[in-house]
Amino acid sequence: MYLVNIINLVCFLSVLSLGVIAFLNQKERIVNRYFVIFTGFTSIWILSNFLFGVYPNLFFMRAEYAFGILPMPAAIIWISYLKNETIEKARLVFVSLPAFLFVFLTFLSGLVVRDINITDSLHFSVEMGNLYSIYSVIQAGYLGMLLYLLISGYVKSHGLKRVQMLYVLVGTSIFAIIGLIYGLILLPVFSLTSIGPLDAQSSIFFVSFSAYAMAKHRLMDIRFVASKAVQYLVLTAMILLVGFIAGFLILYASGRTIDLTVIIITAVVSALFFYVFEYIHKIIEEATNSFFLKNDYQTQRLIEEVGEDITSSMLLHEILFKVYAILEKSMKTSHILVATTREGQISETYAIGYGKLIKISLEEARDLWGQPMVDEYELEKGDYRLEILKKYDSGLSFCLKTHSYLGGIFLIGHKKTSEPYSIRDINVLKILAKQLSIAIQNAMQYEQTCHFAENLQEKVNQSTEKLVKANKHLRELDKAKDQFLSMASHQLRTPLTTIKGYLHMLVEGDFGELDTTQMAAMREAYVNSDRMERLIDDLLNISRIETNKFFMQGVHMDLAEIAAEEMAHLRERAESRGLYLKLSVIAGKRKNLVVDKLKLGQVISNLIENSIFYTREGGIEVIVDRDDDGVILKVKDTGIGIPEDQQRHLFSKFFRGTNAQRVRPDGSGLGLFLGKKIIEGHKGKIFFESEPGKGATFGFWLPWQTGMEESKNIKKIDSYLKAGK
Repeated sequence: MYLVNIINLVCFLSVLSLGVIAFLNQKERIVNRYFVIFTGFTSIWILSNFLFGVYPNLFFMRAEYAFGILPMPAAIIWISYLKNETIEKARLVFVSLPAFLFVFLTFLSGLVVRDINITDSLHFSVEMGNLYSIYSVIQAGYLGMLLYLLISGYVKSHGLKRVQMLYVLVGTSIFAIIGLIYGLILLPVFSLTSIGPLDAQSSIFFVSFSAYAMAKHRLMDIRFVASKAVQYLVLTAMILLVGFIAGFLILYASGRTIDLTVIIITAVVSALFFYVFEYIHKIIEEATNSFFLKNDYQTQRLIEEVGEDITSSMLLHEILFKVYAILEKSMKTSHILVATTREGQISETYAIGYGKLIKISLEEARDLWGQPMVDEYELEKGDYRLEILKKYDSGLSFCLKTHSYLGGIFLIGHKKTSEPYSIRDINVLKILAKQLSIAIQNAMQYEQTCHFAENLQEKVNQSTEKLVKANKHLRELDKAKDQFLSMASHQLRTPLTTIKGYLHMLVEGDFGELDTTQMAAMREAYVNSDRMERLIDDLLNISRIETNKFFMQGVHMDLAEIAAEEMAHLRERAESRGLYLKLSVIAGKRKNLVVDKLKLGQVISNLIENSIFYTREGGIEVIVDRDDDGVILKVKDTGIGIPEDQQRHLFSKFFRGTNAQRVRPDGSGLGLFLGKKIIEGHKGKIFFESEPGKGATFGFWLPWQTGMEESKNIKKIDSYLKAGK
């Protein structure tokens, strides 16, 4: 029984220590307060077991059952708050009132424990009262409610919270189940007393699992205080153990029972133990710190050290290497990744500690910019941000941002010890991230200052070059103006409009019915007058380009739709020449682009029309495809092709190949030049492939982001299906 009492005393001190830890650390949190209440009631109950073992009598047995009902409602309320549930006062009273009622009933009468028959220190029997069955039902109800809360809390939680709930579930469940089985069945029904009070001793499971959750998984964030408390708890247990061994040896040698002499000898031996306390304390402190505080550091000192290193240099790569060295030493951080931004784009990526080159994409960085901090333990499974953190083997990310400047993203690798970052670590890293944001901004400004003279000279050279080009450009504009005026004088818009109007009236039969030959002639005249009008428009556009007055209106469109619409207008012309004209859209998801529909349609129309004019047999295929960065359109024909010696001049203003002039003498040579300008205005590229005599492929590529803003009041025209038939 002596050993049992020592174990009960250790359990009492262990549970009481957990409560003291919670009280000393963040006692303003309501979940910590109810944890203190729970451990307090449990400590009183275990103390009752201990006192009964030392002084077995009816009063302490009733105390065991009276105080034994209090931990259950306290645990229920604590677990509810641990699950972040709000408990109303009515529910609080409903849970607590039966327990307090039975405390009074147990102490003040024999309704729960009527009497106790003691044979010796290890054998006794308990005679239960009339209300014992109700007492047992209430305890069982409490147990069911507690298990429901624990299991539902584990199932519904995720990440770090789920791990915490698992340890609390296992430790508390074992403690509660063993305690109730022993107290309600083994002791009163079977009088099984020789094995000692298992109900009190089972609290060691609760202590062990809770302490581990506090140390390793940030339960209620009391890890630092837990380390010191466990040190003194182990010391106390060792003192009691030494006293127990001394007393036991004396009892064994003399054959005596526990009396005052044994207690005095135990006290003397324990006092002698304190002479070597300092040496033992150092050993225990090193052991507990190696478990609880492997990466212990002084918060203020670390922040000051980082601040000193950040201000000691203006070169960002030097700053980041120093920051990594501090984090590796203090928190055992495996690696860090910093991606800086400039004008909304990733400018540089610094991967330190990875051992290889790492680049983070702009899309991934944007996904993490949404929050000041992203913690992998706070994310649910399947969250795209969790996948990004896993990709870069990181546990935390911080957005590096000041009030007016977005510096980039800061990824913190996992600890080399495989532990999660504590709340204390995270708070320090938040401060560090703010300092780093300012450091990046200062480094960028310093870089600009260092290169100011170089940039200034470069700008002077650029300005000089621009002036030279501008002078040359003015002469070219003057020449273009003369050319424009010379051509426009023979193709005035006003008479052309009149001619088109009368031709339209003739075709529509306003002046009488026309026979087939006359109708064909009128239609041909109308088509050529329309071509002449477009020629004038081309000349006007050229003039606008030369004078920087060429503007475009953006609208969200699918390139395939624009191509389909232009093909619908030209299909009859192709078929009249015996040529096929088909649209091929490569399978795959496409995005809408912001483009100038009219001008881009003009480019596509010119490419198709050129293919129709310069193809004698076969046909034209319009292909719409995509790559990772944008969309591609190709116009492929089986025409005459382009001579190799003339291909480099193809996009020059007014240039026409010799073979093209023979096939179509009246061409202007402006279509490809203007098309190149329009495509470049969309941040795209125009290209061609040709083999003389076997056809040509003209096309262009446009990026997903064309740099244009969408204009208002522009309607989309859906002719995709019509032209694709």
